[in-house]
Amino acid sequence: MSILRAVIILLLVPTLSWGQNCITEAGKPIVNVTDADIVGATTWSASNIYVLNGFVFVESGETLTIDPGTIVKAMPGAGASASALIVARGGKIFANGEANCPIIFTGVSDNVDDPNDIPIGTNGLWGGVIILGNAQINTALGVGQIEGIPPAEVRGAYGGSDDADNSGVFKYVSIRHGGTQIGAGNEINGLTMGAVGSGTEIHHVEVFNNLDDGFEFFGGTVNTSYMVSAFNGDDSFDYDEGFRGNGQFWFSLNAATFGDRAGEHDGGTVPEDGTPLAIPHIKNATYIGSGVNALTANRGFAIRDNAGGKYFNSIFTDFADRALTVEDLVSGADSRQRLETGDLDFRGNLWWGFGAAVDQVGFTDTASYVTDTYVLDILFRDSAKYNLTRNPGIVGISRSRDGGLDPRARFCPTWTDNLAAWGNFSDPFFVDSKWVGAFNPKDSLWTDNWTYLWELGYTSNAPVPGVLWDENNGKPTVTVTDADIVGTRTLTQDTVYILSGFVFVENGETLNIEGGTIIKALPGAGASASALIVAQGGTINAVGKPWWPIVFTSVTDNVPDPNDIPLGTNGLWGGVIILGNAQINTALGVGQIEGIPPSEIRGAYGGTNDADNSGVFKYVSIRHGGTQIGAGNEINGLTLGAVGSGTEINHVEVFNNLDDGFEFFGGTVNTSYMVSAFNGDDSFDYDEGFRGKGQFWFSLNDAAFGDRAGEHDGGTVPEDGTPLAIPVIKNATYIGSGVNALTANRGFAIRDNAGGKYFNSIFTDFADRALTVEDLVSGADSRERLEVGDLEFECNIWWGFGAAVDQVAFTDTASYVTDSYVLDILFRDASKNNFVTNPSLVGISRTPDNGLDPRSTICPNWTTSNPDASNAFFTDVLFTGAFSPDSALWTDDWTHLWQREFTSHAAAPGFDGGVCTPAGCCLVPGDFNDDASFNIADVTSGIARIFSGGPAPICQDQADSNGDNTFNIADVTYGIARIFSGGAAPICGNTGS
Repeated sequence: MSILRAVIILLLVPTLSWGQNCITEAGKPIVNVTDADIVGATTWSASNIYVLNGFVFVESGETLTIDPGTIVKAMPGAGASASALIVARGGKIFANGEANCPIIFTGVSDNVDDPNDIPIGTNGLWGGVIILGNAQINTALGVGQIEGIPPAEVRGAYGGSDDADNSGVFKYVSIRHGGTQIGAGNEINGLTMGAVGSGTEIHHVEVFNNLDDGFEFFGGTVNTSYMVSAFNGDDSFDYDEGFRGNGQFWFSLNAATFGDRAGEHDGGTVPEDGTPLAIPHIKNATYIGSGVNALTANRGFAIRDNAGGKYFNSIFTDFADRALTVEDLVSGADSRQRLETGDLDFRGNLWWGFGAAVDQVGFTDTASYVTDTYVLDILFRDSAKYNLTRNPGIVGISRSRDGGLDPRARFCPTWTDNLAAWGNFSDPFFVDSKWVGAFNPKDSLWTDNWTYLWELGYTSNAPVPGVLWDENNGKPTVTVTDADIVGTRTLTQDTVYILSGFVFVENGETLNIEGGTIIKALPGAGASASALIVAQGGTINAVGKPWWPIVFTSVTDNVPDPNDIPLGTNGLWGGVIILGNAQINTALGVGQIEGIPPSEIRGAYGGTNDADNSGVFKYVSIRHGGTQIGAGNEINGLTLGAVGSGTEINHVEVFNNLDDGFEFFGGTVNTSYMVSAFNGDDSFDYDEGFRGKGQFWFSLNDAAFGDRAGEHDGGTVPEDGTPLAIPVIKNATYIGSGVNALTANRGFAIRDNAGGKYFNSIFTDFADRALTVEDLVSGADSRERLEVGDLEFECNIWWGFGAAVDQVAFTDTASYVTDSYVLDILFRDASKNNFVTNPSLVGISRTPDNGLDPRSTICPNWTTSNPDASNAFFTDVLFTGAFSPDSALWTDDWTHLWQREFTSHAAAPGFDGGVCTPAGCCLVPGDFNDDASFNIADVTSGIARIFSGGPAPICQDQADSNGDNTFNIADVTYGIARIFSGGAAPICGNTGS
C-alpha cells in the first residue's frame, strides 16, 4: 500500500467506518455505571456512552442487554479500584453486536471517534470483561475464585456441574486497551471465561492491546468462533482447569516487540491431574508470532500440567522461539502423558518460521522447533499426522497500519477434508471448511467492518486471493479433446481439466482460462501426444494472478503436493504452443512448428503482421512436459512461433521440461518475468528472425543435466534471411549447472547469422565456456553480426566458467570464449562494461532448501543504462540481473520453484554498501571522464582520446554530448562552445551504451 493510500484510510476511518456510521461518540450523554446500577433486567442503548466505575457485576438472576453500536468505557484504577464488567454465575449478558455495528469496550480516555488518539501498544487502561458460569472445572473443590477479582469478593466464584449452562450471548464485540493489574503478576484478561457452559453463545470477539492474555478459559465447555487476539501483552489463547470447549476460526497476531505464546495450555492446577481433562478441539486457527527475528522470544505453544487438546487444519508461523514445548516431568502429571495417550494431538497443520531454524524441510530435534525427540516422533515424524513445515502462502503479514495484513493462506494441502478420521467433529458447532487456517482464501476477511484491526487500517482490502493449486476439494474433472474448443470456451478454477491429444484453439476461436485453473495432460508420444496449441488466428487469454497462477502439468501430478513427482522428471506430456502471423525469415515466410506432425496444417506459423495479437498469457507455470514427437524432436515448454507484439506474455515458468524451456521462432512478441528451471536442453532458444524484447529473464540449470542458457540462431532456410534475429534483452540472470558440473553446459551458442543484444545481465556458474560465436570460412555467420554491431553485450557481469584460472579478466582460452575477435569486440573494449567479477548472488541452490536467492547485491556504475529507452516496454531499473536486491523475489507465490521451497524467503538484502547511486550512463550529459560533472576536464579528456589515444569514455552516451549517436571531434567542439561561448548544453546520445 502506498503512503498516500494509508493516509487516506486514516482520514476516512472516523467518517466511513462501521457501515452506516453506527458507532459515534460525539454529543452522546454519559451514563456512569456502578455496581448498584445493574438491577433485574437492564438495557444499554447505543444512544448513550456508558462508563464503568469500579467492579460492575451482573448477578445471579440479573440480565444485561447491550444494543449494537453501544460504547462502554471504563475508569482507570488498579487492585480493588479497578473497573471491569463481571457476569457472575447465574447472571446473563446479551451483548448483541452486529457485523457492521459492533459493541466496543475501552478505556474512558479513548475517544472512539478518533482512531489515532491512543498510541498503539497502550494497555492496562482499565480491567476487562469476565463471564462466570456453572460448568465443570477440575479443581479438587470443583469451584474457584476467578483471576482478577479479589478473593474476598464472593461473586467472583465460578464452577459447578452444569456443562450446558447458559450465560447469554456475546458477539461482535471489540475489547480494547484493558488488563489493569489487580496485584503483582495478576492482571485481568481481555475476555475471561470461568466455567462458562456450552449453552452460551460467544463468537466474533476481538481483544486488542490487552496487558495480559487476550482470552483465558478456566474449565467449562463454551464453544467459541471467529476470535481475534491482537497485540496483547502475554498469551493469546490460554486455557486451564479442564477446558473442553470447541473452537474454530481463532486468529492471533503478536506485536513485534512484545507478547508471549499464542497458546498457553494447562490442564489443571490443584490437582494437576484433576478430571475432567482439558481436551478442547480447535480447528482452523491462524497464530502469527512477533516475527522470526523479533527481540521478544515468543513461541507457538507451551503445553503443560497434564493438558491435552487437539488442533486441526491450522497455521502456526513467524515466531522468534520454538514451535512448542510439551512438559515432560520425571514424575507426576505432565502433558507428555496426554501426548502418549492421544489426548494431545496436532494434525493437518502447517508450521513455518521459528527462530533461527536452519532446517525448514522437516522438523528437527533442536530447540528451534520442539524440545525433545518424543514430540517429533509422535506428532511430526508420523506422516499420517500431516504436520508439515511448509510455507502456508499467507498473503501478507504486517504489524503496521498499512493495509498489509492479509492472513489468508493460499496454499491448499491435500488433507484439508480428512477431519472425519481425525477427531470428534460431528458436533454441529463446526463449520465444514476445506482450507487451512482461520480465513477462507476464497472469501473476504471476516475481521472486516467490526474489528479495531480493520478500523485502524491494518487489514488488507485486496480482492479475494483464492487458493494456490487447489485440486482436491471436490473439484470435478473434465476431459478436453480437440473437438471441445468451439467458439469461445472458458476454463474455470473450480474444475480440473485433462487435455487428451492435440487440442487446438483454431482461427476465430478464443480460449479463456481463469486464474487458479489446473490443466493436466494425458501421456503419449508422436501423434498421440497431448498438448495445447493456439493456432494462427486463435486467441488465448490465460490470465493468472500473482497469488493464483494457472498450472499446466501431467495427469499424474497431484498439484497441491509439491513433492509427489521426483525432481528431474520430464516428458510426461507435451507443452503449450502459440502460433501467430508475425514475420519469420524463412524463404517461404511460413513454417510448420516444431513438435507438431507435418501433416497437421494447423501447425503453420508466420505471416506479415508483426503486431499480431494472440491474446494474454501470464502467471502460468508449465511443468514436466516435453514429450517426443520423433527422434530428437520434443515439444518445448512454451513454443512461440511468429507471435506478434500485440500479444502479452509475462510471468511464465517452465519447470523440468525435456527439451527447451522457451523457444521463439521469429516474431516480435515481448516477454518479461520468465523462468526456465531445470529443463533438459536450452533455457531460451530463438531462431528465424526473432526480434522481440525481453526483460527479467531467469534461467537455472540442474546440476546433472541441461545445456545452454541461450541457443541463439538467426535463420534456417536461408540462414541469412531477413528480417534478422536481433532481439534486445535486459536484466537477465542465467545460472548454469555449476562450474564443476559433469554436464558441459555453456552460457551461449550464437550462430546461423544470429544477432541479439544483452544489457545489464548476469551470466554465472557454467561448466563450459561463456559463449561461442560462429565464425565460418564462408557464408552467413554470427561473426558478421558481431562486426556490424547487431550482436552486442554491454554492461554485464560474467563469473564462474569451467576450470578458468583467470577470474580477473577475460582470456582467449576455451574456458570463456572461442577466439580473440570476440574478446576484442565485446570484452576488451572498456566502453562495453563487460566485467569478470563476482555478482554476489545471495545464494545458488539446486535443492529444495530455500537456498536459491539470485538477487545480486553489487551496484555497478552503469546500471542506469537503458538501451532502446524510447520503447515503453522496458522498465528502467538500478540493478543488474533479473532481481532487485531491494525487493522480494518476483518468483514468489506463483512458481513451482517457490511452491517446492527452492527459493529463499529472506528479507531483501539491499545493495552491498547501501543505496545504489551509479555514476555513469547519462546521469550527467557530456561527462566524458565520469566524475559526475561537466566541465573543462571533460573537454581535455575528449581531446586526449581523439588525438593521443587517451582512455575511452566510460559511457559513450554521456560523451556524445551533441547527440549525433557517435563520439568524435564534433563533441569536443560542442563542449568548448558550451564552456567558453554559451553554446547549447550537452545532451545524451544513443550510441548503445
